[in-house]
Amino acid sequence: MNQLFNSRRFLLLTGLHWNEHRKRYLGWLAAVAGLLMTYFLFVFFMNDRKPLTEDYQAPTYFVVLFMLGGLYASTLFAPLGDKSKGITWLLLPASQLEKLLVSLFYGILVFYISYTAVFYLVDIAAVKLTNSMVPELSRYDYNLKQFVTDRQQAAVSNMFIEHYKKKSEVNVYFIFHMAFLAIQSIFIAGSIWCRRFAFVKTLLAGLAFGALYIFFFAKVLDPRMPRGHFTDDFMEYRFESFLENGKYVAMPAWLIVSITVLAKYAVAPLCWILTYIRLKEKQL
Repeated sequence: MNQLFNSRRFLLLTGLHWNEHRKRYLGWLAAVAGLLMTYFLFVFFMNDRKPLTEDYQAPTYFVVLFMLGGLYASTLFAPLGDKSKGITWLLLPASQLEKLLVSLFYGILVFYISYTAVFYLVDIAAVKLTNSMVPELSRYDYNLKQFVTDRQQAAVSNMFIEHYKKKSEVNVYFIFHMAFLAIQSIFIAGSIWCRRFAFVKTLLAGLAFGALYIFFFAKVLDPRMPRGHFTDDFMEYRFESFLENGKYVAMPAWLIVSITVLAKYAVAPLCWILTYIRLKEKQL
């Protein structure tokens, strides 16, 4: 029998994880559904009963996705922070790779699908309910030459394709979904590298890294450059002086493409590798 990965062991471990945590998971989903509905109704009434447009639906979906995802991912290796639970977890008859794959399966795929399904169920119900409560407005129809009454209606938003995106523009929603994969993987890695308060420590580490990144460009590099500014992605520097106005300095195209691809697709696999390395060190 393969000691690194065995499909039967993997399926049994997947089933064991579900049996141990299903009540908690289902309780979480029910709580999230209730909180989402409460929030949508709160926003609806606080906003003078205006329809729940995409401007409300999309931010809610992504903010809750990132926050709840990070909290959940930080608990996946929590048993290793407790000596007695950690010993029981390590004694499970499965390889470390199989344990990692089960954690990734639940922490990324199952969570993502479950949350998205719950959100859409609540979103559809909330949009339908609030549409029926939007007050009627009176307006003059120049074609009919009389006043008519109607009410604004919202539609359920597509969380995968931005409604306002033009064909030539980047799909921001796709970037958010890819960012979720990367950030969720970071929090999963943090759950095994940090024995206690994994969510808080991982979040603080991420904020510190972001602050150092911005500080380097804004306070170290930018003052040493001619008058101008970096673009939002820090890939170009545009001059603003009278003689150089309109000119810019940019990284080579191959380097920009490489950095973009690595940022989009390499962060998650790198975190999985680091998690596996750390998991291999957790031996009895």
